[in-house]
Amino acid sequence: MSNDVVGTSSDSAGKHFTLITGPLAGAIVRAELKELQKADLGRKYGLKDRRPLDPPPVVQLQLFRTFDSGTPHEREEEIEYT
Repeated sequence: MSNDVVGTSSDSAGKHFTLITGPLAGAIVRAELKELQKADLGRKYGLKDRRPLDPPPVVQLQLFRTFDSGTPHEREEEIEYT
């Protein structure tokens, strides 16, 4: 786990967290991970089978910045990144 985030745990999916370093330091953020493409075949044992998954898994990460957290006027805005 990174030291750049406060308030995360293994069950924090879809919950808000606060970044403590970087360009969004102090921002309250929520992350959403979407699976766009799933591999048809998986590997049961990864010791000797080095073939790539086919098709490769594809995920999309969306980050949302939260404003006025904990108030009736709470809103989220998607963070655009390239």
